[in-house]
Amino acid sequence: MALYKNGASGAYGDPILPDEQGYYTIIFGQYRYTVSAEGYTPVSKTFNATDTALKNNNYVITVKLESPADKLLTQADNALFNVSGDGLAMIEYSGMHSDPDFGHYADIDSDDQDVNVQSAIEAYLAKKVKSDYPITVTVDKVENDQWDEDYTVIDKNGKIHYDAVTEDMLNFDETGAELTVSVTLTCLQSTKESEVTVLVPMHTYSRQERLDAAAKKGNEAAQLALDKFAYEVRKYIGAYAAALGGVDCIVFTAGVGENSSSMRASICDGLEYLGVKLDAEKNKLRGEEVIISTPDSKVTVWVIPTNEELMIAQDTAALTK
Repeated sequence: MALYKNGASGAYGDPILPDEQGYYTIIFGQYRYTVSAEGYTPVSKTFNATDTALKNNNYVITVKLESPADKLLTQADNALFNVSGDGLAMIEYSGMHSDPDFGHYADIDSDDQDVNVQSAIEAYLAKKVKSDYPITVTVDKVENDQWDEDYTVIDKNGKIHYDAVTEDMLNFDETGAELTVSVTLTCLQSTKESEVTVLVPMHTYSRQERLDAAAKKGNEAAQLALDKFAYEVRKYIGAYAAALGGVDCIVFTAGVGENSSSMRASICDGLEYLGVKLDAEKNKLRGEEVIISTPDSKVTVWVIPTNEELMIAQDTAALTK
């Protein structure tokens, strides 16, 4: 620690040394102290010897040193506090597609079950806090607008279930369910408890889901569209089966293939001549890598989620080596 007195010219003179008991003698005027320690961010502040608050505290100044990681976590905590006024929006879909008949709708290839509040907060902090070290987030507790613990929309693993948001959960301007998420922020060896208000909108139904819902209600045009789609895919499979001399494997992927169990069943219905046998229970799974054919099926039927970003990164890394 170093203590300096401000001179008449405004410049600080030689350091003031403590006495044998470690006390510093100050009389009047302005002083500056600097406290530093290896591995911590130095603190340097000024004070006036006649300050009333300092006198009332028996001239004791408490200084807390922060490590670089502690300082980053404080910035992260402040960033979450600042965004909590409006709420951090948990966007379900990442893209848009244009349809001249229906206008603009969310990207039908997006998977609403892929969004995790932990990764969403981490991505937000990565933009707001400049750091060479990652800040990781762990969800400790989720509370609804009545301050009750509630894991209906955001589960204990941080996974967001947009289809669990109902109209009675919406906030006053109907932008989404307002939830308070208590988290632990971690950077290197330092941790800090924080919280953030998030807004989870109601599930935005894809075109496939809207068609499925309409068909279930007896809409003949919707059912025709679904039947036509399945028919065209079966034709392609049949054509390639002829060209390849058989089929070893059928892979369902992307928005419809990953998430629509009913469409997968419709496409496979009629492919029994190729030896395709679908497991009805396994076919109910969505958005995860899984074999949905039966063990005795001559053709293995897979559901494999897309990961274009990973493939692009791997191809780029390979090209740059």
